[in-house]
Amino acid sequence: MNSHHYYPKGGARSSSITRSPAAIPAEGVSSPPVPRIALNSHVQPAVSSSNPSSNNRQKNDSASELMMKSIPAPQFFAGLKTREYREHRSSNHSHTSIRSIAWNILGNRIACGLTDKLVRVWNPEKPEIRNSTELKGHSMGVDRVAWDPTHADKLVSCGGDGIVRFWDYRSNKCLGITSTSGENISLAYHPEGSVVAVGTKDDKIHFIDPRNTSQILKTHKEGTQTNQIIFSHSGDTLLLTTGQGHVVLRDWPSLEHVYTVEAHSSGAFCLELDPRGSTLAVGGSDAVVSVWDTKEWICQRTLRNMESPVRNLSISFDGAYICAGSDEPGAVNIDIVSL
Repeated sequence: MNSHHYYPKGGARSSSITRSPAAIPAEGVSSPPVPRIALNSHVQPAVSSSNPSSNNRQKNDSASELMMKSIPAPQFFAGLKTREYREHRSSNHSHTSIRSIAWNILGNRIACGLTDKLVRVWNPEKPEIRNSTELKGHSMGVDRVAWDPTHADKLVSCGGDGIVRFWDYRSNKCLGITSTSGENISLAYHPEGSVVAVGTKDDKIHFIDPRNTSQILKTHKEGTQTNQIIFSHSGDTLLLTTGQGHVVLRDWPSLEHVYTVEAHSSGAFCLELDPRGSTLAVGGSDAVVSVWDTKEWICQRTLRNMESPVRNLSISFDGAYICAGSDEPGAVNIDIVSL
C-alpha cells in the first residue's frame, strides 16, 4: 500500500458518496420500528498501567482534538512527521509481514502480529528494534492482536495454530493459553475486559475468561460464514460480519439474535464503531465501505474509493475520519475519508 487519499466532505470525490434506504430486516426479524440497541458506552472501565499517565494523556487528547477540528485535514496530515519501525528479515530472507496492529488503551504502546510467529510490542518514542519486546510462542503466523481495555500492559494474540495466548509484555511471558482447535481469524475484547471472543474459520465463536484461560466459557456456532466480530461499546451486543454481506447483532451474554443489517450485496469482511457508537462502518468484498446510523439502521453513505476488497477499517479517536485498507495482491491504496 503506497498511496493515500483524503476526500473532505463535499470535495472532488463527493460524487462517489451515495445514500441508500434502510436495510431490509432479515427473515424472522420484525419490521420497523427498528429495535433500540444501545451500542454506546455506559461503563468507563478503570485502566491499570505500570506507568500511569492518564491525566497527561487526556490533556494531549483534548489538545489533539482541538487541533484536528481547527485545522483542515489536508494541512493537518501534511504537517505530521512519519517514523519508520523496521522489522528484522527472517532467516530465509523472506519478507516479514504485519497481519495485525493495535494501540493499547493509553496510546503508549503498539502491538503487531507478524507472519514469522511473533508478537512485537513497540514503544512509539523509541523506533529502534532493540527497544521493542518480542513475545514468542505461536507456531504459525499471528493474525490478530488485541489489548486489554482495562490494563495498558496486557494483550491477547491468536493465529492459525489454534492457540490463543494472553500476555503481559513487561515480563515477556505468556500468562495463559487456550486452544480453540481451529484456525483463529478474529479476536475481540469485551469493553470491561471480562471476556475475549475468538472467531475460527469453521464459523465458531469461542468465549474465554482472561482470568481463567484453562477452559472455554462457551462456544457459539453461526449458520453462515463469519468474518470479523466486535463488541459494542456498552458491552451488551456482539456484532459480526458474514459472507452474505450481513451484519448480525446478537445480545450478550445470551447470544440471542437481535437484528440483521443487509449491509452489502456480497461478503462483508470488517466493521468498526465510531467512539460514540452512533455510526457503524462496514467494509466488503465489493470494495465498498457502507456507513450506518445505529439508531435507525439507515445507510448514510457509501464510500467507493477503494480498488480492492476492504479488509480493514479504523476510525479516528474523535470519530472525524475513517481509514480503509486492503491486503489483496496488487492493492496499493489506503483511503482516509471525512465522516
